[in-house]
Amino acid sequence: MRNDPYTVRGADIAFIRAERIPPEGIPSGFLSIVPDLVVEVVSPNDRESEIAAKAAEWLAFGVEAVWVVYPSERSVHIYAPSAEKRVLSGDAVLEGRGALTGFSVPVRALFEG
Repeated sequence: MRNDPYTVRGADIAFIRAERIPPEGIPSGFLSIVPDLVVEVVSPNDRESEIAAKAAEWLAFGVEAVWVVYPSERSVHIYAPSAEKRVLSGDAVLEGRGALTGFSVPVRALFEG
């Protein structure tokens, strides 16, 4: 439940458009602002079912997109509302939409260096 005081969800990376930040700035502690984009980086002991459930929860909160990065596969799984999961790897281009329109990077570049 979104307002359950015992449920706290933290993303590895969260992007929030500047115009959505309150005038007083980012408060300390946990934010009540739903991110525009969430990026999760999968650890070796994470389970696919848990990752998919976490992505579904973020989307239910109103996040525009969830990018799940699999370093071991060198791939990015993209979850979005009303869309099937897409998997990108190699020379496929990861493109931002909505809040990140104009952002693009080849997936392989995420794993170089």
